[in-house]
Amino acid sequence: MPTELPVTKKRSWLSHQWYQLVRTTCMALLCITCGVRATGRKQIPKHGSCLLMANHASYYDVILLGIAQRRDVDFMARSGLFIPLLGPMIRSMGAFAIQREGGGASGIKETLKRLRQGAMVGLFPEGTRTRDGRMSPLKPGISNIARKAGCQIICAGIAGSFEAWPRSQPWPGSYPFHIHYSELISPEDLSKMTENEAMACLESRLRSAQKVSESELRRLRHYSTY
Repeated sequence: MPTELPVTKKRSWLSHQWYQLVRTTCMALLCITCGVRATGRKQIPKHGSCLLMANHASYYDVILLGIAQRRDVDFMARSGLFIPLLGPMIRSMGAFAIQREGGGASGIKETLKRLRQGAMVGLFPEGTRTRDGRMSPLKPGISNIARKAGCQIICAGIAGSFEAWPRSQPWPGSYPFHIHYSELISPEDLSKMTENEAMACLESRLRSAQKVSESELRRLRHYSTY
């Protein structure tokens, strides 16, 4: 049975205010230039540790997951992003590095540490942005992280970010976005699964959430509500 994790807040008051300022600014810009809608936000716990997973199609994804709900999110990011200017900026927003090679032991350790402090941690279990808009298989070990976390897990599906900024395109474009948050996975349910069953559950939830987002985005664009 997973150990219950504390609900204490990790961020300082100043860090939280800085995060919310950047969040509000990004939200205003994207709502004006692109349009952002989200469904299923009631699934997100208001307090306590939570692991947030989503499909990964674009650099927009981190911003979208941050602005579509009110909680601060500490994102796991590949170490190559921690370069001059960008590195200090994303670190100030709570991001931390994980090595793609060598198993990323230090990043996994930091993930579990932050969850024990009551944070919401965001990660993209595909490991990298898709090349064709379709969700890639999850990286081995993702289910192990989820099981070790011992906290609630929510899977989100993002639609529109690939069209706006695919990895083949050097600069961001404009396209409406939709984010859907699926039903929570409890640590109790996950602890009863084998590693393969947990992996299948996570992938199924992610693919289902992405399909809902894509369907909602098509419907909203059809009726020109963006």
